[in-house]
Amino acid sequence: MKRSIRSVGAAFAALALTAMGLIVTGTPASAANWSTYTKTSKWTCAASATPLTGVTFESCLIISDRTTQAAVIMTNKSGGSIQIMGYPEHYVAGVQIDGGECPKSTLSNGYSRACLSPSRTNASCGLAAQGNSHGWVIRGEAEFQVHKLTDTKTTCSS
Repeated sequence: MKRSIRSVGAAFAALALTAMGLIVTGTPASAANWSTYTKTSKWTCAASATPLTGVTFESCLIISDRTTQAAVIMTNKSGGSIQIMGYPEHYVAGVQIDGGECPKSTLSNGYSRACLSPSRTNASCGLAAQGNSHGWVIRGEAEFQVHKLTDTKTTCSS
């Protein structure tokens, strides 16, 4: 049921964007996975959160000209392995454009990984973009959930 509601929401968002002339293009949504990353000046991240001692979570927005993307970053310095899950949501002009669910994965101590939403190219500059990230950390029987919004940034801004 949850998947079908998201599908209906995504279809409605696409219709709304078409009506507003904010058509977004990009590659079709693909399965997201945790991967290595390098932050650049194109990344804007909210203040980090600590869902578990030694584990940090960041919600980031990446803007390169008209292309936007959201990211969840998990860093583990807890002294042991943890399980992580992430879901970065990506908004443009107040409408959710995309999200990318990264499945449960083991993150060893001393490592950091990012879950990236699909990137999208927006039809014009000057649009407000924002990332809204959800993350889960699991150690043993305990599960910790964290959620953060990034600041709103404008497409084509440096």
